[in-house]
Amino acid sequence: MNNFVTLYKYEVKKIVCKKLFVVMGVLLLVLIALTPFSGLFGTHYENGEPIGSCLDIYKIEQSRKMALSGRTIDYELLKETVEAYGQVPDELRYTSTPEYREYAIGYNEIFAFIRMSTGMDFKAIKAWEPDEEELYKSRKETLNRYFEESFITDAELKFWKEKNDKIDGPFTYTYHDAYEILIDSFQTVSVIVMAFIAIVLSGLFPNEKVLKTDQLILSNVLGRKSTFEAKLLAGITVSLGCSLFLSALLFAECLGYYGTQGFEFPFIMVFSVSAIDISVGQACVIAYLVLQAAVLLWAIIVMVMSEFLKNGIATLAISMVFIIAGGMISFPASMRAVGQIWDWLPTNYPAIWNMFDERTLPIAGKCLISWKVVPIIYLLVGTALFFTGKRKYERVSAE
Repeated sequence: MNNFVTLYKYEVKKIVCKKLFVVMGVLLLVLIALTPFSGLFGTHYENGEPIGSCLDIYKIEQSRKMALSGRTIDYELLKETVEAYGQVPDELRYTSTPEYREYAIGYNEIFAFIRMSTGMDFKAIKAWEPDEEELYKSRKETLNRYFEESFITDAELKFWKEKNDKIDGPFTYTYHDAYEILIDSFQTVSVIVMAFIAIVLSGLFPNEKVLKTDQLILSNVLGRKSTFEAKLLAGITVSLGCSLFLSALLFAECLGYYGTQGFEFPFIMVFSVSAIDISVGQACVIAYLVLQAAVLLWAIIVMVMSEFLKNGIATLAISMVFIIAGGMISFPASMRAVGQIWDWLPTNYPAIWNMFDERTLPIAGKCLISWKVVPIIYLLVGTALFFTGKRKYERVSAE
C-alpha cells in the first residue's frame, strides 16, 4: 500500500511540475478570476457618447435593485414597472437611452418576467393594465405551451405540467446578482476547465513511449496494474482538484463582491423555461456539483483515449474538436434521441439550458430529471472506461 501511495504521489508530481501545467494553470486562474467582473470593465456609451464607466452604471442598477429587494411581485410592483417603462422612448435600443437609466433600470428583471410570462412586446407592456392574477396564470399557460411544442413524450408532458401547476405566485423579488453571475459564467468556466484537462492529460500515457520509460514500468515491483491505477488516479485528482478550487474561487468572488442576498430567489424567474421548483442559489450549487461529475468522466476519457491512440497530439486534437463542436453544433428538438445523447456528453452537459431543460430519462414509467441521473451515468461510464483502459494498458505493456 505504501509503495502504491509513493507511486501515486510521483504521478501527481509528474503532472503538476510540468511547465505546461504551471503556465496553463496561471492562465486559467487569471481567466476565472476576471470572469465575474467582465461586465464592469470599460466605458458605457449612450448614442455614441461616453457617459461613465460600466462600473458606475452597474452601481446605479445595483442600488435600484436592492431598493426593490424583498418586495412581492404584486399589482403595486407591476404598476410601478409599467409606469417606469412608460418613461422610456420606444426605440430598438431603448436600454441605451438616458430615460431607461433614469427610470427603468432597476425594474428590468420585473419587466423581463412580464414579457416572458405574457409574450407581450415592449409596446404592449407599456400599454398593459397590470393584472397580478392574470400574469401568474399566463406564466403557467405560456410554459405549458412551450412543453407541448418541445417534442417530449406524453409522460414527460404530464410530468412537467403537474410540476408547473404547483408553482404558484406571487413571487418575491430579491436582489440576486451573485447567483445570476454564477449561472451566466457556468458554461464559460466549464469549457475552460475541460480544455485545461485535455491539454494537461493528453500526454500522460503517450509520454511513456516518448521518454522510453515503458520498459522500466515493466520491471516495476508493483506491476503494470498498479501503474495504470496510479496514473489514472493522479489524473483524476489533479482534474477534480483544479475544478473544485476554481469553482470555490468563483463562488468566493461572486458572493464576496456582489453579496450573498437572493439565494432563495425563484430559479424560474432566471431560467423561464424550467418548471423545477428550486431557488437560484440551489441551482448554482447543483450545477457546479454536477460539473465535478462531468470533469471526472472527461478526465478518464482523455486519459483512456491517450492510451489507445498512443499519441498525445492526436488525443488533444480530438478532445478539442469535441469541446469546440459542443458550442457550435446543436440538434433540432425533433431529433430527440441524438440531440439528448449529444447534449449529455460531459463536454456539452455543463450548460444551464442542458442541465435544467425538459428532457428527462423515462424509466419504468417515471421521468428522472437529468441532473439527478446524469452524474450516475457518468460514474457508470467512467467505471467501464477504467476497466477497458486498464485491460488495454496491461495487454500492450506485456507485448
